[in-house]
Amino acid sequence: LEHQTVEPFSWVTFARADHPACADWGIDAWHRYPHVMVNVTRSMQNPFPVTPQGDGGARRVSAMIGDSAGVASLLGKSDFLATFPAILLAWDMEVLGLRALRPPVDLAPVLVRFFWSSRLANDAGGIWIRSIVIEIYRHLQAEAEAKLSGDNLLQPRAIK
Repeated sequence: LEHQTVEPFSWVTFARADHPACADWGIDAWHRYPHVMVNVTRSMQNPFPVTPQGDGGARRVSAMIGDSAGVASLLGKSDFLATFPAILLAWDMEVLGLRALRPPVDLAPVLVRFFWSSRLANDAGGIWIRSIVIEIYRHLQAEAEAKLSGDNLLQPRAIK
């Protein structure tokens, strides 16, 4: 297999805009409110553990769902928090009244790689379609990160 690594994505915690955690966002709110987690299969675990190592960032996972399609609407109608890549929910924020919050714990970025068959690595059609797919991904990733920067990303309050 051949591959190309592109920019990693960063984690963003999402909640409804009027979620009580937004009033005092920080590690205490991270612990206090329930989280929803996507777990596609038992063998495919969530990219970051329920309890990140060494940072006191344990989260209370109260719901596990099998795919990410329903997460935004669930967040808009509940007190759940969900931590996902910006690219996953950035466009649902306005429609469903969600707020982006910077996680109060350190979560390593996740590498993104595109893979293809070595046998087809030099195929002109394969090169063409790969370049289109990777460029579209990069554009969407950059747009999502821009949507969730500056004043659009609530920072956690300083730890006392």
